[in-house]
Amino acid sequence: MVKRLRLNWIFIALSVLFLSQGGRLWAGTFVEFSKNGRIDWTNGILESDGVGCPPPSPENQAQARAMARAGAVKDARERLLLLIENIRIDGSKTVGHILSQGNNERKEINVHAYVRAAEVVDLLFRPDGHVEATVAMRLSPEFLETVLPLEIKVIRQVLQPSHSAAAKPNGWSGIVIDCRGIRLLPCLVPRVVDEEGETVYGPAYISRDHAAKRRVAAYVRGIKGICGLERVGAKPLVLKAIRTQKQDSTVAVISKLDARKVLDNPLNLKLLHHCRVVFVLD
Repeated sequence: MVKRLRLNWIFIALSVLFLSQGGRLWAGTFVEFSKNGRIDWTNGILESDGVGCPPPSPENQAQARAMARAGAVKDARERLLLLIENIRIDGSKTVGHILSQGNNERKEINVHAYVRAAEVVDLLFRPDGHVEATVAMRLSPEFLETVLPLEIKVIRQVLQPSHSAAAKPNGWSGIVIDCRGIRLLPCLVPRVVDEEGETVYGPAYISRDHAAKRRVAAYVRGIKGICGLERVGAKPLVLKAIRTQKQDSTVAVISKLDARKVLDNPLNLKLLHHCRVVFVLD
């Protein structure tokens, strides 16, 4: 008989989040799969699986189950470490690159502490004595603060005089880049440029405190995935990406006309500073 224990701490938290957004727990979630696990780019969750074997000559069944469970969790955590190291920062760097840098300006990243703290969210006890385990980790503000590029600084907001253009409401609550039909790769620090390569969204427009708190951007599957998403609100500005940048599939290219829609209004710049950006993928 297969015995499964699902430890739902992380999924209960996500349920509360999505119930507050219309009850769409799974709708539009974009998950990237690899040999070491899964990255939920919508909610900022990493998951890895592992398998543990029972010892050849256990003293009793309880010992066999305990040792198999420990082995499964250890295997899952080792895979999670590899998954973390291969998270794309942008088109040229991964978290592994950051870990290998001896930069005195950057806070030391104790990635093993994050791995050890990862929660065991699923256990499957198989009839043959093997155990399968799943561990999960959230891309927390503390973790993101340590891996975000140093060029991303805190942007202090400047109060605009009441007679300025910034005081005129445009009604946009967020910015959505519709990348359906192009192969955009998700990463922690995505960029948007116009057809001439001028930056529309990137490190210079991102405030570090907001990036650590909610991530630089979220990725969703399908345009319906933005419905009720708190990050972009009820009335987002939706722009169509025309392609990815040559030799960098993490960068979305939009038209110059759409770029001006974003950059010509100071209120839109505030949306960028606050990371109220979502990319829609297939």
